[in-house]
Amino acid sequence: MTVTILKWCYFVIVQIIALIAMVIGWVLLIAPCIMRAWVPVDQIYIPEWQRSAGIPAKRIFIWQWYWLNLIWGNDENGVVSGLRGNVEYNPEASRWKAYLWCAWRNSANNLRFIFRLKSAPFYRKELNGWYFQCGWYPNGFPVLSAGKI
Repeated sequence: MTVTILKWCYFVIVQIIALIAMVIGWVLLIAPCIMRAWVPVDQIYIPEWQRSAGIPAKRIFIWQWYWLNLIWGNDENGVVSGLRGNVEYNPEASRWKAYLWCAWRNSANNLRFIFRLKSAPFYRKELNGWYFQCGWYPNGFPVLSAGKI
């Protein structure tokens, strides 16, 4: 019981750190997005479901400055979700899309690798087509989300 309480306390600390990183990202990511400061690479993190399905690594964009990738990067989908390194795209639209994706929708995504915790508590509740979940997924990544199923 005490270990579970400590893990939930750790979860709260992780969420506070993620919130701080998100707020910092709202300002910090403006310039890199305007500059389109990303480069194409092969997908860095390939989730187990993708490996099991035999889906090869995709081309994604990561920040050209390594330190930005540590917290505000996205090693699975890239900093411009939905855009791939081998397709043409509208640079103006991709600037805004990158900002929305990295600063708002998927903010501080790579923190999940830093705060990964296996065998930790997880809670999910579904009600009337909506869900709420918090804790750690079985793969060890922290999650706090709610939405329509």
